[in-house]
Amino acid sequence: MRIRKNLQEVMDILQTNPSYQKNIVHWHTIEEKEAKTSPFPASLHTKLRQALENRGIGSLYTHQKTAFDLATAKKNVVAVTPTASGKTLCYNLPVLQSIME
Repeated sequence: MRIRKNLQEVMDILQTNPSYQKNIVHWHTIEEKEAKTSPFPASLHTKLRQALENRGIGSLYTHQKTAFDLATAKKNVVAVTPTASGKTLCYNLPVLQSIME
């Protein structure tokens, strides 16, 4: 038996298995949206840019760039976005930038 399943397989099981169905009262699928991105800030340290690019990240989401710009301008930032939307970079990128400087 395969232990790892992709998300769609897990969702299919939850939606079709009677033992799960009785506990689920509503399913709602959110339409996917195209990502809104911005180029890396000009002030981003070269090594940070290289590290991101080495991980396949070629730009920031707009909320990440906004958070970076505000944090590096010594402004307070709170990022409230859905799960898996890149909040980690909102908080860590300005800290790493400060360390690199």
